[in-house]
Amino acid sequence: MSEASVSREFCQAVFDYLAQLGHDAEAVMGSAGLDAPRLLPSGRVPLRVYEQLFSAGELLTGDHCFGLSMGASPYPRSWGLVSHLAVSAPDAMTAASALMDYSELQLNFLQFRIRKFDDHNICMELQHDGVPRLSRHVAEHLLANIAVLASTQIGYELPALRVQLAHDNVQSAAQLARRINAQVTISADMYRVEAAPEFLEQQSLYGEEDLYR
Repeated sequence: MSEASVSREFCQAVFDYLAQLGHDAEAVMGSAGLDAPRLLPSGRVPLRVYEQLFSAGELLTGDHCFGLSMGASPYPRSWGLVSHLAVSAPDAMTAASALMDYSELQLNFLQFRIRKFDDHNICMELQHDGVPRLSRHVAEHLLANIAVLASTQIGYELPALRVQLAHDNVQSAAQLARRINAQVTISADMYRVEAAPEFLEQQSLYGEEDLYR
């Protein structure tokens, strides 16, 4: 596997969010211990640098749940092609398939997988092969971001969600539960979002099948 990295758009979203809160790029980089944005030869940003930016965000804002707060204030453009596919998809299942198939364009270390979790529900798992420990801020940002984008930007009605977090931070678990109206448990073996299968049967408000193809 190549070095774990994120797209420049994902990295820029951290700067944009903090700029709205009054923290310029120089302050962010100083708090992150960076002299300048560090890019791979391909122009992507190493995951370790991306994680440093989230730590800087927590330090600058005093928000212990910084990644979660940022995820709940989404920047659709950071998902690039994936956001266009999700919006134009005719239904939630097709949108989820786009997320699974193309999310590695934005985060090359992460795979989203949907499977049947028990007799009634389906779940989406965040699998991060080659990255033994995913930053809490990064994981919570993604979970909140996907849920909020699905409901506010694409118009899906979110069902009651059950979220499993692969960390033991009670404070952020409680805040996540409030932000996306979910039942949240901690200390799981993997990050998961569980929902009734009817969620994936919803038709999109803005779906354009020809455009999606």
